[in-house]
Amino acid sequence: MTNLARARPEVPGVRAADDSLTSRPAFWLWVAVVVATSVALVDAIAGASLILIGLLSTAPLLAGVRARPRQTALVGAYATALGIVLGVPDEFFGSADHLVRVAVVVVVSALAVWMAILRERALGAAAESRNIVHSVFESALDCIISMDANGRIVDLNPAAERTFGLDRERVVGEPLCDLIIPERFRSAHREGLERVARGEPGRILDERVEFTAVRSGGEEFPVELTVTRASEEPLLFTGFARDVTERRMAQDERAREERRSAFLGDAGVLLESSLDYEAALAHVARLTVPRLADWAFVEILEADGSINRLAMAHSDPAKEALIREYDQRYPINPEAAEGSAKVVRTGRPELMADIPDEMLELLAEDPEHLRILKSLGFRSAMVVPLRARGRVIGDIALVCAESGRRYDEDDLALAQELALRCALAIDNARLYEETRRNEALLRDQALSDPLTGLANRTLFLDRLGLALTRTGRRPGEPALLFFDLDGFKAINDEFGHHVGDQLLIAVATRVTELLRAEDTVSRFGGDEFAILCEDVADEPRAIVIAERVVATLRVPFDLDDWSVELSASLGVVFARGPEETPESMLRNADAAMYEAKRKGDAGYQVFGNDPPGQAGAPPRRTALGRPPPSRRDSDPDPD
Repeated sequence: MTNLARARPEVPGVRAADDSLTSRPAFWLWVAVVVATSVALVDAIAGASLILIGLLSTAPLLAGVRARPRQTALVGAYATALGIVLGVPDEFFGSADHLVRVAVVVVVSALAVWMAILRERALGAAAESRNIVHSVFESALDCIISMDANGRIVDLNPAAERTFGLDRERVVGEPLCDLIIPERFRSAHREGLERVARGEPGRILDERVEFTAVRSGGEEFPVELTVTRASEEPLLFTGFARDVTERRMAQDERAREERRSAFLGDAGVLLESSLDYEAALAHVARLTVPRLADWAFVEILEADGSINRLAMAHSDPAKEALIREYDQRYPINPEAAEGSAKVVRTGRPELMADIPDEMLELLAEDPEHLRILKSLGFRSAMVVPLRARGRVIGDIALVCAESGRRYDEDDLALAQELALRCALAIDNARLYEETRRNEALLRDQALSDPLTGLANRTLFLDRLGLALTRTGRRPGEPALLFFDLDGFKAINDEFGHHVGDQLLIAVATRVTELLRAEDTVSRFGGDEFAILCEDVADEPRAIVIAERVVATLRVPFDLDDWSVELSASLGVVFARGPEETPESMLRNADAAMYEAKRKGDAGYQVFGNDPPGQAGAPPRRTALGRPPPSRRDSDPDPD
């Protein structure tokens, strides 16, 4: 091999152009000259002949095959000169044969020069191609390694040296599998090489495959490999390898992002599917196991400062039961130095890639508590706060145990995103419930009496109107009873409004308990009350109801230190046809009530009738016109 070839190692599988002859032009020039001279001498001795002419022509041909174009031209000129000069001594000079011999030598010399030119061009192209291949081999970013049939390294390029941490001078001739293939795969590599050497088809030849390689320092990494048969004799293989660590990391990152997006999407669907956030959070906790954790806990900060475990999930129901028992014995301590309590207090997430025993000791309240914590096998954990509208409302704790997983910052970011969505769902559900309660309260305030809780005038008239629209479609008719309390002003003035308010509340309670659930009792204001009884069979039935109301109001009311006797005047109106309206019935009931009050017997009056049933009943007296209510007989004398 020449100095040039040694300075630039041959690329395995690429045969170098044979330029050894062109590297010694003087040698072949003298060979051609000697041949031409020898033929000329023979020609001079033996005489001209076609054979000698042919031999003379071999000199330039020999030079054309082996020498450069200029050298070949010199040999051709020399042979031509010899052919001319050798014909001078005799009459052959100038003859036709002589001219033919010279012409033949000239033509052959010209052909030889052309052959030399073509050969030089071919050698130049081959050298250029070889230089290009060598340049590619040396500067390629991918690894190029050649090995023989025994699996020993023939050559490798600088990229392979850098990638695998090898030294070309030291590893050439060494087994390839011992240098770049992990030990667990080496036997398979040797078996495959033996199959190919026996002529069997190789499974990875001319295929693009990915496998795990190893650097000189022992670090494993993924590579993409293509192996080709570089030559048959000798049997050589060339492998083209590329470190795909970054690509694999990018693929893993894309896959992780896809899993992350899918997980958050599934969690979002669960959280948006129901306003029952407790059930939704329980489903989310189930979703995280085992996709993100072995254990999942969702904990809520209560108004009293305690931390309540709202949801918990594990793949093993028996372990869930164990945690529930554990929670009963050892509820979450809001003042604990670590864990959920710390996150809820500080509002900062906690990542515990590894959970040492010292942390469990900080959480444990007694030795038994510590034993239980250790038995659960917690390995790694992260706790993130549930934050809504600037305040912490709880936390999510995710724990790995039997899976052996270790959490990192990417996992913490995912947990924080999940917590953000859960907190938003909790806050939205609470706002919705609060809005519903406020709406119900406003509705109640708009349609009920704030003191007694009875229906107010607006709601009462609405229900009365509905009752009238159903007249004729039901067996009975609506009846309206309207009453006020006799002597209420005197009680209010004597004992104050607080006693009067207590009396009104007691009246409302007693009358409501007397009637059916479907009847409506309303306070119109002051001491005026109205009663709507639907589906009353007839007027006698309405009168019975009126008598019961009057009778129940005669029973003394016990208010703090006072026993109050009371009576009421009541007007009764019975719906008499489709021409009735709520306003007309109310007006008629009011008129009947004042008629009863005018008669002063503390009874009732049916609109349009004389007082029925009064003749046989003794006059009913009340505290109206009597002294103010007195203390109970059992109460001590204030004096």
